[in-house]
Amino acid sequence: MKTTMAMVSEDKWKEAFEAVKSQFELTELLSEQQEAIKAFFEGKDVFVNLPTGFGKSLIFQSLPIVMDIIHDKPLVLL
Repeated sequence: MKTTMAMVSEDKWKEAFEAVKSQFELTELLSEQQEAIKAFFEGKDVFVNLPTGFGKSLIFQSLPIVMDIIHDKPLVLL
C-alpha cells in the first residue's frame, strides 16, 4: 500500500524533520525545504528556486531519511 501525504500524521512529519536536522546537525529546516519534501512524497513534480547556499541539496539528500520514518521501515539499497 502506497503511503500518501494525507495518510502521514503531523507527528510523523515532525519526527522525520527532527531526524533530518539531527543527521545534518541543523537547528532548523527552511519552510521551503519542508514544503518541497512533503510535495515530493505527495507525488507532485517539485521545482525549488532558492538562492545559492539555501539548502537545495539538503532536500534530495534528506529523502531517504524521511522515507524511513514516514513508511515505518528502513529503505534498503542494493
